Amino acid sequence: QLGFYEEANNTVDIGLQLIKNNNSDEAQKSKGYLYTVKGEIFNKKSDDQNKALLYLKKSGEEFSKIKNISLKNKSLINAYSNYAVAYAALKKTDSAIYYNQLALQLNPKKYALDNTLAFIYMGLGLTYKEKKDTDKAISFFIKSAKLSDSIKAVDISLISYKNIRDLYDQKKDQKKFIHFAKKYSTLKDSINDATRTKMDDTLKEIVEKKQENNKKFYLKIILFLIAITIFLFVIWFYGYNRLKRI
Repeated sequence: QLGFYEEANNTVDIGLQLIKNNNSDEAQKSKGYLYTVKGEIFNKKSDDQNKALLYLKKSGEEFSKIKNISLKNKSLINAYSNYAVAYAALKKTDSAIYYNQLALQLNPKKYALDNTLAFIYMGLGLTYKEKKDTDKAISFFIKSAKLSDSIKAVDISLISYKNIRDLYDQKKDQKKFIHFAKKYSTLKDSINDATRTKMDDTLKEIVEKKQENNKKFYLKIILFLIAITIFLFVIWFYGYNRLKRI
């Protein structure tokens, strides 16, 4: 696995080298994306959040050079959101909140970045939870859950509802705890059912394909046996006729 990350990192470096002198908007976007990937590689490879953050910051520097405002803002929204995740992992909650708020100021909704917006709300919820600010955490988790429900981002919904449930449990608010516990359980069960259905469909497809292959195999054998039978009959018939002439 370590070799895979080294290879991926080398590939990113080659990509950066190829476009280093190109300053077009698309090239700046690509540079930013490649630095984002580089940050993720260091995060996955060694769990070195400081090194990962260094490359994520480089991605933001490249995105900020984009001239098209719409493209720049969309790119920076994702970059700031990535900064926030890295800072949260480093337990630097104030910095995580700062960059999530910067991302919100660029108005993700305007650029149809609903999934990113739901992720930012969830990130703020997790950060305020870390800071023990329960009410703010709940408010952002609720925003995240509502938006992710509307866009069917079930992974974000599931995390949000679980945290809302747990926080209301901490507040000893049994009515709301039960309400969100049901929401969480219902969603989790629906995901499990969908997964099981998908697995059943895949298994059914495998079985049907195997049965079809078996049918083809047996059909080939039957045709082969018929051909042999016809061949033997022809030989017998030919021999019988010769004997009759004699």
